[in-house]
Amino acid sequence: MNRTLFFLVWVLALPGLGAQFDAAPSALSLPEGNGLVWEDPRELHKVVVHFDGAAPPADGARLEYWGSRWPEQHLPKDREPGGGDVGWMELGNWYNYGWRRADAEVRAEGQTLIYTLRPVNRKEFPKVKDYPAAFRYTLKIRIVSEGALPKIRRFETLTDSTVEKRLVSLAWKEPPDSKLSISAYNGTASMVKSAGARTDMEVACSINPDPNTFDRTLVTVVGGKDVFTFAVDDLKQGPLFLPQYGVAVLSAPEAGGFDYNAVAIAGAPKKGQSLYDRVAGMPEQTWRAAWDNMPPKKSRIYLPLGLDGGRQRFLLNADGSVSCRHNDHYLRQRPGKDSPRLDREPAPASFRFGDYGQPADRGLDEDSIPICTTVWEQGGLRTIQTAFVTELSGAKADGPVPEADALTVFLARFIFTNISTANQTATLPLSYSTAEKAKPLRAGDNGLVWVGDHVRAQVLADGGASGEQPVAWSWTLAPGESRTVLVKIPYLVLTEKPEEDALARLDFDTERKAVAGY
Repeated sequence: MNRTLFFLVWVLALPGLGAQFDAAPSALSLPEGNGLVWEDPRELHKVVVHFDGAAPPADGARLEYWGSRWPEQHLPKDREPGGGDVGWMELGNWYNYGWRRADAEVRAEGQTLIYTLRPVNRKEFPKVKDYPAAFRYTLKIRIVSEGALPKIRRFETLTDSTVEKRLVSLAWKEPPDSKLSISAYNGTASMVKSAGARTDMEVACSINPDPNTFDRTLVTVVGGKDVFTFAVDDLKQGPLFLPQYGVAVLSAPEAGGFDYNAVAIAGAPKKGQSLYDRVAGMPEQTWRAAWDNMPPKKSRIYLPLGLDGGRQRFLLNADGSVSCRHNDHYLRQRPGKDSPRLDREPAPASFRFGDYGQPADRGLDEDSIPICTTVWEQGGLRTIQTAFVTELSGAKADGPVPEADALTVFLARFIFTNISTANQTATLPLSYSTAEKAKPLRAGDNGLVWVGDHVRAQVLADGGASGEQPVAWSWTLAPGESRTVLVKIPYLVLTEKPEEDALARLDFDTERKAVAGY
């Protein structure tokens, strides 16, 4: 009968070897046989290529490495980064990017070529001023030549890690029934002695103060059907403890002999349910419970609004303001019929309707339709903004997907209601800026709002607008009285009369129904 493995891991540091760590044994060979590929990126300082015959001339073979966002983006070497500063950092992948020629000093010695990496900003990336990395951070390397190369026997890829021997001991609750197999990744491991409930092994492991290195040594122990792996570096904080195996761990075990029972007794005060057991004992989670238990955000974020597959996007902020033209560089790189019109005003463009602050309520229609309703309540006045985006020519609920460069319009309805017992003043100011510089607006006939000689919006409201800046509409509301205002903002300024007419024809209720139907 195969017994479950119970173990304690204990490590004693032995005198270090001090040699540079060679990451090549942990790599896979490229199909062409002229290089290596790793599962994780490695920091390579020197590459030694061993040939079956005499090495080619030093200038006859070049070292290439697989590119990535490195060195423009790189991990710190003195701390573990938090999710906030490198949450979107890409460390590279096997398929994107391409091969780069490494700037290296090359020396031929007998059957070897030795490549010592020069600083990456010396020749390859001179614009990266403050990062003279004399290594290459990469997933793949290869040797390339214009002519035929001798057969490559093996590689040495030396990193900034060093090698140190350590003695690791396993204490079993019961002696294992089957013969143990021990292997190591990023290092070597060999059995020294296995007797009864104790197994000793020697591990040549990598040592590196860099918290972000991928050279860490992992040791895997196989006994029958039982397999476990541990990181040698984890032993710095004391013996390891896996509750599912019934193992007690001492943070500072004695250097002499010990058995499982002594360690288990010493660790008894720490005994408790594992995280897995605690999770299994919890009731089945529901979506609503998980949603309600999420901590609230410090503030509401913007909501992107646009057409299905469209490239024109508005950003609706929680304070009711809206902006657009944040992605002009993409629109210029992939020209469309809207691209020539981008030069009519600088980007981005921003519109504000007053200072409402954080909303009392905010949500999408049916929690999914891109029609946003926001509610603010201030000083006895309730303001409700309902906003969405449609085509200048009108949305078609049963029509095909709009063209990606179709001209879009931001539609918003403001309803001001006096919820107090005294008269209240409701005001809708409209201010406008481009490239973060205020631009004066002028209210004209039919509610059109002009910037210079071009139409920039339409505001449909009872009563005239003030001629001052910002342009504003104002009403005195009796208790319980409401006032409704419609705002239409095209993504780009309008210069043609047919476009002005199309903007005027857009009906809020018709477009809302069409957008929801789509």
